[in-house]
Amino acid sequence: MRLSFPLRTASLWVLCLIGQPGFTLAEETGTANPQTADPAALASEVKESLRGFGAAFAKKDAPALAQYWTEDATYTDADSKISLRGRAEIEAHYAALFDEFPKVSLQAEITHVAEDGENLALIRGTANLTSNEEITPSSFVAELKKVGGRWLLAAVEETPPDPLDDLDWLVGFWQDDIEDRLVTSEVTWDESGRFLIRSFRIQQSDETEKTGTEYIAWDANRQEIRSWAFNSEGSIGEGHWTMNEQRWSIHWTITLPGGKLATATQSITPIDHDSYRVAWSAIDVDGEMRPSIEPVTVLRVGDDAPLATEESPSE
Repeated sequence: MRLSFPLRTASLWVLCLIGQPGFTLAEETGTANPQTADPAALASEVKESLRGFGAAFAKKDAPALAQYWTEDATYTDADSKISLRGRAEIEAHYAALFDEFPKVSLQAEITHVAEDGENLALIRGTANLTSNEEITPSSFVAELKKVGGRWLLAAVEETPPDPLDDLDWLVGFWQDDIEDRLVTSEVTWDESGRFLIRSFRIQQSDETEKTGTEYIAWDANRQEIRSWAFNSEGSIGEGHWTMNEQRWSIHWTITLPGGKLATATQSITPIDHDSYRVAWSAIDVDGEMRPSIEPVTVLRVGDDAPLATEESPSE
């Protein structure tokens, strides 16, 4: 159950805990924007600009907190349909917030930091807010603007927990643990921090290769995670994700280059932070059943890895 008061959760308070117990800025901070030359340096600069936010929040100093927002900053809460505009309005709500929830606390994590244009940055994260022993989880996306050498909050949008956050561990570079071909992939958040993009390359032993892209999104209408995959041979696939006993199952419907249809079930089983296992079963190509593909272990690798993915059922 979400607290009823505006400005009450992670999107407005997440940065107040930078450098404080309970707050983590993930070391593997991702960036989907190739303009970002050094995302770690950007994250450090954002953190330094907002370091005093935590002290002001601990003191319940609404005027001081308001100084970490731009003059024309906006805040929206899609769930509660709250919309605020301007530093003065935000300060007034902070003051009222501290009166209503004097012992509020927060644990939060920024999972995504990226450059979003000249003097603009985008952050994404999750948080758990505790007030009166009630924990309220949330997801947030915030745009920051660099003003006078400082990063200030310019636009913040808060939502209920994003189901895609459960797949945030996939962000990074990966390589299949196999010998007969080089299969690598890269998973990033898109520039808005709302969709996952998986780019892949399969380099065969005969030096031929396949490439492609998969987009992963939360479908709010169907209340499920969905995928759309496109490869260089012309195949188009649509996948529907479900979680069963710590294993993701994706049911795929694939249109092959010649127009035939294929269906298959892909399973993804996390092993630890740096590895997972992939297998394919129930493979049907134009009405003809094919043998299952044995499980393959996929390993996290360095940032300079080439792109690719696990091999999928083909004609």
